Amino acid sequence: MKGLKKLALASAVAAAPFAQAELTAIDDSVLETMTGQDGVSIELSANVSVGKFQYSDNDGVAATLGGTGTAGTFEMSNVVLGGSAAGTPLDGIKIDIDIDGTDGLRIYLGAKDKIGVMSGAAPVDFGLDIGSVSINDTATLASNIAIDGQLGPITVTIDNASNIGVDAYFEVTGGGMDIDVLGMGISNLTVGDNSNPFISNLDAGVAAGGAPTGKSVYDTAYDDYITNNAADPLAPTPAEVAAAEATAAGTVAATDNAIAQSINPALTTTGLSNAAWVAMSISTGATDFRGLDGTVTDVANALVISIDAMAMDITADLTLGELDAGQTGTFTAASLGSIAIDDLDLSGTTLKIYGH
Repeated sequence: MKGLKKLALASAVAAAPFAQAELTAIDDSVLETMTGQDGVSIELSANVSVGKFQYSDNDGVAATLGGTGTAGTFEMSNVVLGGSAAGTPLDGIKIDIDIDGTDGLRIYLGAKDKIGVMSGAAPVDFGLDIGSVSINDTATLASNIAIDGQLGPITVTIDNASNIGVDAYFEVTGGGMDIDVLGMGISNLTVGDNSNPFISNLDAGVAAGGAPTGKSVYDTAYDDYITNNAADPLAPTPAEVAAAEATAAGTVAATDNAIAQSINPALTTTGLSNAAWVAMSISTGATDFRGLDGTVTDVANALVISIDAMAMDITADLTLGELDAGQTGTFTAASLGSIAIDDLDLSGTTLKIYGH
């Protein structure tokens, strides 16, 4: 029965990456629980395409908000999720699922090739494209939305009180969109963080501005192999080095614990050093809804999303309006310059969502 429950959960969770746009950080204690335990693992490769997603509000804007009550629709068309290159799948992902009587459900979304992700040699890249976002089949809010990037480790926990925690690292390496409703364009969008939260969150020594406090599993396995197998451990041959690296990588894959240790910065400098980090919690709570006519309605079990921690930098180029300088009939976007947001932190922000 336990195995059947886990298989059912595995099937349900396989689609989780596509239902959650927010991504967040991972704690080393969480990663340690992923080592050498019973559980379910899923290897994921997917290409998702949706012709149209439509939400209908059959009541329209309520009279208590000053509306007429006419039904309306919100639509997203031509949605494609896959790899960063067109036509390639979102792949290289491994999902581990474990259930603990005390800690609850833990879902770890990571990579099959952890060393490749940390070094930057084999990132888990993604691409999201949305043709247009519109309301009522008439007004286009945004169009030509394209976001490319890579995923770092993501953890979802559900405790025994039904509270959900989400931790993730991610990076947007390029993106853009037309915000039609404002006549604005965004291009060369990047989202990351130059303070390397991946390292600083996992190693107190690095977080304090010093060196890592210990070696990773990878380093230890490499040193052990050279010590025990090289004819001259102080001057190993290229073949001995290659064998040691292969053994170390195999040890990391077998233990599934590289990130839970103090990480060798050489492994993370390229791959995840610029990843943004978001930690959030999801629960239910109470609030009240107040209409323009003064009516107060109590709300129970509203969805409550709280940002617990964040490390993020954002850059983008902007355009506003179009110009036809020579009056040739051909218009081009007018540059508005660029923006750069450093160390964006929305910690303490709470969002409550409910129907009315």
